[in-house]
Amino acid sequence: MNQYIDWHATQPASGFYNNDKKLATNFVTVGGQYMFNRSWGAMLEVPYWERNYRGAYEGNNDDIHSYDSNSIGDIRIVGMWTGLQEDMSTGFLGGFKVPSGDWHYPKYDRDTQIGTGSTDLLLGVYHMGTIPIVRMEDRPFSYYVQGMYDQPFAYQDHYKNGREFDSGYGTYYDFGKVGYLTELAPILTFLVSDRARDRGTNGDPKDTGYFRVQVAPGLETAFKSLRVYADIELPIFRNMNGYQLSAPFAAKVILSYSF
Repeated sequence: MNQYIDWHATQPASGFYNNDKKLATNFVTVGGQYMFNRSWGAMLEVPYWERNYRGAYEGNNDDIHSYDSNSIGDIRIVGMWTGLQEDMSTGFLGGFKVPSGDWHYPKYDRDTQIGTGSTDLLLGVYHMGTIPIVRMEDRPFSYYVQGMYDQPFAYQDHYKNGREFDSGYGTYYDFGKVGYLTELAPILTFLVSDRARDRGTNGDPKDTGYFRVQVAPGLETAFKSLRVYADIELPIFRNMNGYQLSAPFAAKVILSYSF
């Protein structure tokens, strides 16, 4: 993701008011999920970030510096309960994000560090179903909704990152077996995120926090136990506090294998 577009409230803005000029990040996450039975499971996500930051030095827009950093990000440990329905179509999530990511890099402000330095409570829910009134070739369209609430509660070094709620609302159609593929499913998802302002003496409440809506067309395929998902996330609406950097798009690829 390459954030280089200056944004204020709901529209592009002049870079004169923002010392940050570019924030380019590559995200790689290794994760695993294990179901103890049909009702209980656990997930672990270990992210790794590579980040390049370009910014003006002490408010001087003619003096631009560039810095690179890389680190393991904040690890997430989440439990899952899917016992509400026999088909496991509804689930509840609960867990923690731990401060494993680097938040001491001297060239970055706290809101541009790879790690937040906080311990966060994570609460989520998801549901999947079919739309029987919409069918094609005797197969119904399917839908899903999901949400995750992230509430920091243990902070470090006078920086309190804002709470965040991320949700997704999507529909997809599975063509089933196509050639060598055991699944071929185009997916359309709308992503809605709301993040509160940072607080604390090392925070920047004026230029943090946002509400945004994105659309993410994607595709999921499978070959036996191997599954591939890819999408591109495009902004529809953004309302950002103060002056912040925004990206024109974000691309995502997920590879998974079922044992």
